[in-house]
Amino acid sequence: SLPQVGEVSLRGPTKTSVILHNGLQVDLRVLPPERYGSLLQYFTGSKAHNVALRGLAQSQGLSLSEYGFKRGEEEIICAEEGEVYGALGLPWIPPELREDRGEIEAAQGGALPELIELADIQGDLHIHTDWSDGAVSLAQMAEAARARGYRYAVISDHSHGLGVAGGLTAERLREQRAEIDRLNEGFSDLRLLQGAEVEIKADGSLDFPDEVLAELDVVIASLHSGLRQERERITARLISVTRNPHVDIIGHPLGRIIGQREESAVDIDAVLEVAAETGTIMEVNAIPARLDLDDVHIRRAVEMGVKLAINSDAHNVGSLVAMAYGVATARRGWAEARDVVNTLPLDELLRLVAKE
Repeated sequence: SLPQVGEVSLRGPTKTSVILHNGLQVDLRVLPPERYGSLLQYFTGSKAHNVALRGLAQSQGLSLSEYGFKRGEEEIICAEEGEVYGALGLPWIPPELREDRGEIEAAQGGALPELIELADIQGDLHIHTDWSDGAVSLAQMAEAARARGYRYAVISDHSHGLGVAGGLTAERLREQRAEIDRLNEGFSDLRLLQGAEVEIKADGSLDFPDEVLAELDVVIASLHSGLRQERERITARLISVTRNPHVDIIGHPLGRIIGQREESAVDIDAVLEVAAETGTIMEVNAIPARLDLDDVHIRRAVEMGVKLAINSDAHNVGSLVAMAYGVATARRGWAEARDVVNTLPLDELLRLVAKE
């Protein structure tokens, strides 16, 4: 009787499968509440994680399914997910880590990360306004950042080299600085910082000279062109700007647009190695179509000691909420609050980007 359902493909006492009019299959499982924990754990997955859990259960003389555990004729049922892991001698493993990428071994060794939470974020370091290609004013973005409880926000409009975005010249940057200073005079609970998303040109140089970069609080260097260059050339461009002492953050390093554009051929491990040497921060761009860095490379960065910045890259007020997607992706990459620079208080962040 549900209007969304086009076809019932399977019907049974505990399971029904339907095909929606849009082609999606939906499975409905009905079990008693006391079995909910094992059911939730099983269907959360991943498949690889569940296979590993079943192997661990078998090594302890147990069998594990969505219905619970069995040891011979004895049944162990689990109302909560934590009971499933507890029966195997493990602490609860956060769903984002369940990929059979070492999380079970980490749990056994008491070494699971304390994953970052959205509430840990103190500010957004990548926000655009109508000074370049954003949709709203500086004042509107500032008020939206305050409404989210942020302590700081970095206005990082495009540099002039990205002509399609109405990027700023050095003179326009200085005019913008005056407006930022004026707005800051009216705030006691938010500090606006001036940054710029500076174009990395085809030869690896930046859109602004060092003396202009030095005037900014935060410099994000990003690729928007030449994304299909061969591996050596595009890697060299990113390494070059990662070594620039005026560059604080590498924006959306992989250059992907999910469903539209594959990531560039960049040797991201080589870039991360340089970032680990220079203290350059890698962005986790939270736009849902980017999520760049992705979870695999976030974990690699964390392992190498490279700091991350989770940024919304918001071009309008509504897009500030994308921060949640960036945090979720960082959690999949085993990131803790200490790995992410915009969990820091303002004074510590400023010391970090000043390379003090």
